[in-house]
Amino acid sequence: MKEIVRSHISVGRWGNPEELGGVAVFLASEASSYMNGQMLMVDGGVSEILSFSMSVV
Repeated sequence: MKEIVRSHISVGRWGNPEELGGVAVFLASEASSYMNGQMLMVDGGVSEILSFSMSVV
């Protein structure tokens, strides 16, 4: 099952916990002070594939 999911990840691999650090720093910084109600997907492109699949159905 893991290989099936991994094969649908655009970057072709599972993410590492360290890859979330940049997003966390951005959200905690002044650079994100004007953001409101947004979802930042740190998923290697999985959500793009899933949203495309759902729109085709």
